[in-house]
Amino acid sequence: MLKKNTRLFFPAAGLFLGIAGFFLSVKISDYFFIKNSQTYLINPLAETRKRLNTLTFEYMPFGDKIRRLNDLLIKDGLAGSISVYFRDLDNGWWFGINENDFFYPMSLLKVPIMIAWLKFDEIKPGVLDDIIVFSDADREIILASKTDNNYSAHLDPDGSYSVWDLIKAMILFSDNTAADILHRNIEKKFLNQVYRDLGINNEDDIFRISLKRYSVFFRILYNASYLNITNSHKALRLLTKADFNRGIRRAMPPDITISHKYGIRSSDQNSKELHHVAIVYYPGKPFLLGIMTRGKEISKLYFVIETIADLIYREVNAQVQYKKNNSYTDLSEGDIF
Repeated sequence: MLKKNTRLFFPAAGLFLGIAGFFLSVKISDYFFIKNSQTYLINPLAETRKRLNTLTFEYMPFGDKIRRLNDLLIKDGLAGSISVYFRDLDNGWWFGINENDFFYPMSLLKVPIMIAWLKFDEIKPGVLDDIIVFSDADREIILASKTDNNYSAHLDPDGSYSVWDLIKAMILFSDNTAADILHRNIEKKFLNQVYRDLGINNEDDIFRISLKRYSVFFRILYNASYLNITNSHKALRLLTKADFNRGIRRAMPPDITISHKYGIRSSDQNSKELHHVAIVYYPGKPFLLGIMTRGKEISKLYFVIETIADLIYREVNAQVQYKKNNSYTDLSEGDIF
């Protein structure tokens, strides 16, 4: 419970923002945005440029290569199902492989919980500093986790934590107890409204979700189209510090920043799931990459994600280097037909 006994509520007028901003057609010349140390991870102008109805020539072989690799990984028995979603955050072009298939997101759900609290902070400034008092049940879970070497092992059952402290534990260390406490302390009506604002009409829908739909959570942070600029950047900055060095993170050079979250479902002996979603801040070519997988062995699913992410990085890198060394019309800049 909140130590301040703050009553969480939902003022309807404050949350009718939605994600319609993704689809508004605007001219870059009409806007001016300066990036600085407080905003370098976001781009409110992203996806506002005109996009072709056809693929740019460099992306056509790119997508085909990923599809062939996907088929090969499944044929070799490394995974039973693979979903891939790639989006160029500079011009909005995207491609997907089984991007509408459903998976259990697991710890990926911690991102929308963070977004909900940050949204509430915009309505009631200072709520992130409120102290949450652990219940007896919370303390028992934390104590048990210290012997089980579980995700809550770093929390002190007798400690004092603010909302923001728990958000950091939830995102940085994927702390399940912190996530559960945060989920219970925000009014369900408010959280459901946030989901609806972002295109998820029922809370139950969030427990089985497609990669394409889930990607909205990262896109609205990058575009600062749901949270304000300060909180969008705050969320993405925290995600850059997530304590997870496998998957997409391992496939990218260490000097390239990524904002990312992973999810693992290992309770079912016959069907494991491993997912990783990230914004990769490749210089001059930022992109969103999500990979969801299902199979029998988690170790093989790690290999699948890292192999796909490695190929995507090499393709993006090759395209950027080609553009630097060759002069041609950039088809992504506008309509040419």
